[in-house]
Amino acid sequence: MGNRNSLRAMNSIKNWYSTSKQEAGMYIALLVLILFLSFASPTFLIWNNLINVIRQVSIVGIIAIGGFMVILTGGMDISVGTVASLTGIVVAKLSIQLNVPMPLAVLAGMCVGLLAGLINGTLSTYLKLPSFIVTLGTMQVCQGVGYVITQATPISNFPSGFVQLGRGYLGAIPWPVIILVILYALVSLFMKYSRFGTYCYALGGNRESARLSGIRVNRMQIIVYILGGLFSSLGGLIVAARINAGSAQVGSTYLFDVFTACVLGGTALSGGIGRPAGILIGCIFVGILNNGLVQLNVDSFYQMVVQGVVLIIAVVLQSLMSRERRIKKTGFKTETVFP
Repeated sequence: MGNRNSLRAMNSIKNWYSTSKQEAGMYIALLVLILFLSFASPTFLIWNNLINVIRQVSIVGIIAIGGFMVILTGGMDISVGTVASLTGIVVAKLSIQLNVPMPLAVLAGMCVGLLAGLINGTLSTYLKLPSFIVTLGTMQVCQGVGYVITQATPISNFPSGFVQLGRGYLGAIPWPVIILVILYALVSLFMKYSRFGTYCYALGGNRESARLSGIRVNRMQIIVYILGGLFSSLGGLIVAARINAGSAQVGSTYLFDVFTACVLGGTALSGGIGRPAGILIGCIFVGILNNGLVQLNVDSFYQMVVQGVVLIIAVVLQSLMSRERRIKKTGFKTETVFP
């Protein structure tokens, strides 16, 4: 019990606040980006455009919660986008073409994320397969199944009640934004104060130390992948409701946005470091950047270049910060490997 309490204290201090410098940098970069676009594009601050931005940020942000948890524990899930799109396709196929009641169709759609997460977690944990390869395969399977079901043609015209999930408002606030805020508040509290959250940080920080401390690391890893799949499916439901269709094409862009938001938000790719608040800031930055490039009429090919450069810069900065933390911890500027 003493080991677990000390583990909780260590992770609360070390891991929870390790991203403060990068988050501060993100706040400054976000402010500069907003100021620049405010002057460069006369339509950026128009209400309709801002609503469009926060809706898009909400979808990426919900999917990113699951991606954040997986990366935090030292894994990688690149199937999040196609899991989201396949979820919307399953719901559309069942509710629109097969006349299945909407609650059952939604439940079946959520099972897509549950199953994908279970497969990813089981194969990468118990068979010791690289999570990148496992989730790459899952990504291809989900995309292929989506095209088989839709025959590359979106299945459209959901019931109006379901469409409100992606297009509706509570007062002046879109429903996706409300869902996003609630989820991030709950996840932030859960990751900071619950034993499960502490174990996630411990698992990503040092898997062997976590195991020796009594944490059931294999079960934890599988649960995290399942949660990642469920958050992807939830984001997929909102995407489908927003575009009023289940489409195999919509998931391709979310992987890059989610991954970039996680890196920009301070989540260490090696695991053990990151905060939900940082991920949210990263999602906002990515959403505003993408919207700003469109507002400035930047060619779509150049948009890809800019997005790639931003990701590379974020990874380089994170690598430099990790090296700085390692130097402070060990006292050495270089790592020496002895035979």
